[in-house]
Amino acid sequence: MTAEEIAELAAHPLVTVGAHTLSHAPLASLDPEAQYAEIAGSMRILSEIAGHPVTTVSYPHGLRGRDFDEATVQAARGAGLDHALAAESGVVTARCDPMALPRLWVHDKGGEALQRHLSRWIG
Repeated sequence: MTAEEIAELAAHPLVTVGAHTLSHAPLASLDPEAQYAEIAGSMRILSEIAGHPVTTVSYPHGLRGRDFDEATVQAARGAGLDHALAAESGVVTARCDPMALPRLWVHDKGGEALQRHLSRWIG
């Protein structure tokens, strides 16, 4: 997506644009300082594009113990994020860990398919 497309999406009241990382590395393979730099750098860039603070991250690859660990969670919290998404498929409930929320997958099927998919929720 372009910066303009991200800004437009981030302006919608029903959409949350979140950080990912700078390089898409499995975070648990990095030392804690590098994990923080990956998360905080992505958060800073997206906050500038969105025009408001980004408070959510989606861990690359996202499997607990393999791709992210407790150091990753601490890095995300230290960067000021209050929610994180893991790779487990599911819906968010009150019992979910806010730093390892499940997510629903949206596969790359092109812009029109994504627009149809999103229109079910945002009209």
